[in-house]
Amino acid sequence: MTARAGLPGQLDLMEPPTYSCETTAKPIRGLSVKTLYLHVGFPKTGSSFLQTVFARNADFLRDEYGLDYIQPDDRAAEAAREGRISSGNGQWFIAQAMNGGEVGPALERYLEGPSGKSLLSTENWFKLPSEAQAEVAAYALGRGVKIQAIAFRRDPFELAISGYLQGVKRGIAANPLEASTKRFSYHHPVYEAAIGAHFPIETIDYSENRDALAAAFLARLDLDGSRLPDVPASVVNRSISAEEAVYLRRLNARHKDADIAAHVSDYLVENYPFAGTPVAHTEETFGHVATALGLDPVAEAARRGLTLAPQKLDPDVMAETAFRVQEALCDFAMKARSDSNAVPGLKARNRLLRAKLTGLNAAVMRSKAHREEAMKAACEYLTGAEDYLALATYLAKRNYASAALTVCNLAAENGRSNADVVALKESLNTRPVLRRFSDWVRGR
Repeated sequence: MTARAGLPGQLDLMEPPTYSCETTAKPIRGLSVKTLYLHVGFPKTGSSFLQTVFARNADFLRDEYGLDYIQPDDRAAEAAREGRISSGNGQWFIAQAMNGGEVGPALERYLEGPSGKSLLSTENWFKLPSEAQAEVAAYALGRGVKIQAIAFRRDPFELAISGYLQGVKRGIAANPLEASTKRFSYHHPVYEAAIGAHFPIETIDYSENRDALAAAFLARLDLDGSRLPDVPASVVNRSISAEEAVYLRRLNARHKDADIAAHVSDYLVENYPFAGTPVAHTEETFGHVATALGLDPVAEAARRGLTLAPQKLDPDVMAETAFRVQEALCDFAMKARSDSNAVPGLKARNRLLRAKLTGLNAAVMRSKAHREEAMKAACEYLTGAEDYLALATYLAKRNYASAALTVCNLAAENGRSNADVVALKESLNTRPVLRRFSDWVRGR
């Protein structure tokens, strides 16, 4: 590694070191040499996007470029083709190797294609123990297979944010970015060294190629990425916004359940485009990362031309995000097994979440008949007076006074006692935040 220009004595963090992979084993005679390309990530460098490109263009890659992209897991292949998170065709191999399966037969699944080149893609390759990687290298050599690893490396300051948001999405992080960057460690060079100990590895600068990842990758295989017939227009596994991160952190702190976090974040990512405020470094978080890298924060910020300021959130996006998170929670509870006790109370809360979601959709309908019909559907999720009060309060707080009163009236129609209905209206009328609703009710 060389010193960075303009910063005497500082290392260029994006310049990859060179590794050699030597072995005394010799390939078995009589076997034709085949090349297996390992796309090994690294994490947070557009792997999901690339895996969608590979899955959608598998036939083209085989027929036009003689490159097999074999997908042993049908569900993962379908997810990738649909632009959802799949962890690539190589995740099947990782699962086999990590669960005690034999490396040789598992690797053969990727070598059985008719072409002279194969591609295995997974950003989780770094999780394989060194012994398993050594076994792969030995088997490939004996099989007459040449292995070439290729990875994208990302700027550490970008990676600090992206890695933190991934932790939020997967239920690991419940604290703000400031707490995460205090413990930042730049893992990409570590992964490169670990994999480079067993296979030749080339790295590509993610930050310089983010708008043409597929072309940059295929260029390392001497292939023309511009000819691919089906390249997604949008990002796969997009980052979450600062507003989404706020709600997901709250869920993580409350439930401490990775399944909830993963489902809600995947629901947001797969159903809605990015909207809101990108998470950015503050002076504090930038300083944490710079210090971890042995850099002077002020000099590094100046070199990058950055003006660091506190993060500001969009209140309108916050409100819309709250609605989307509720929708995702409803979807999670509806899909959960009926006998699951993993999330105590969530199924009970799901009724009210569904009611709020349906009621809010009803409140904005222009047709009175459609609005009333939809509100009736919302109230079908409710059981007791407290549920009706919660739904009416929810609507009234959002200035849907008419919709809130409709809930009160439906409480009577649906068999609630007069005392319950009267108590419901009185409870609403006594809440300071609902004065507009109270005035509207009295006017009726």
